Amino acid sequence: MLHNSLRREEELINKVKELKSENEELKRQVWSYKDFVLQMAHHSYITEYQEKFGLKNIISPNAINANLNMHINA
Repeated sequence: MLHNSLRREEELINKVKELKSENEELKRQVWSYKDFVLQMAHHSYITEYQEKFGLKNIISPNAINANLNMHINA
């Protein structure tokens, strides 16, 4: 009975190692896909994608001028 328990524990330890390894591989794959999508959005001229991935310049020259005028007139 003790041998069965030890064997089972060893199997579970090995399974945990395999799952951790698989998890790391999946994380690398996900990172690769995210990087690819980010590059595609960056090279895309579709504003929706650029905004979604934070690639569109949020501060436009018009916004800067409007803010300057607000502070001057205040």
